[in-house]
Amino acid sequence: MTFLNRASFADGADHGATQHPSRKPECTKTPSALSSVGGRLSATSAWLCALSQHLCLMKTGFTESGKVIASFAKLVTFLSGDRKYLFSRCEFEFASTTLGDFDQIVSTNALVGAFEDLNVRLTKYKPVHCKARNLHDQFRGLLHEDIRRSCLPIGIETFDGDLAAFFIVDDAECLVIKPWDAEILTVESASLNQYKNQVSAVMVELENQKRSLTPDLL
Repeated sequence: MTFLNRASFADGADHGATQHPSRKPECTKTPSALSSVGGRLSATSAWLCALSQHLCLMKTGFTESGKVIASFAKLVTFLSGDRKYLFSRCEFEFASTTLGDFDQIVSTNALVGAFEDLNVRLTKYKPVHCKARNLHDQFRGLLHEDIRRSCLPIGIETFDGDLAAFFIVDDAECLVIKPWDAEILTVESASLNQYKNQVSAVMVELENQKRSLTPDLL
């Protein structure tokens, strides 16, 4: 079976059909737009005010020979209104769908810890070989048996319920993903090494954002 950049699979579904579930509305506001919004909010929305005044934004992607082949991580880190605490928002953007809840605000240190755990798991990670017709059952069985086989950050609200794992399906390496509210699996053409590099880039950027926002606290 030949794989394109993405495809979708579901029990009893036509494997030739492509479906792209929409998980959450995309945040389309730029930092400057967020700044103007934050200025109009009341004190009860202190975190948005902090976001408009003390914000770092990252958006990166898989690259191959200088060409972006898949959008990947969006990351924002900001100070609380009293400048004592750091919070972050994060999501992974793929060609077919999004993983992670960008509206979910989490402690930056907690997110750092989740990515550090993921990085350790990825050092020992090996894609699972399977046939396309068995993909749904093997994906479900793999992660039901051990959630640490997921190649997403775990133990953090941002990615709560989302699942992803690398497979080699009919000799093609791919990332199989399932947003928490989707009934189908989506297959992205991506290599494990590419993914590891991007996770490392997110970790570096998280530390950079922390230092730029709180140089006197770190």
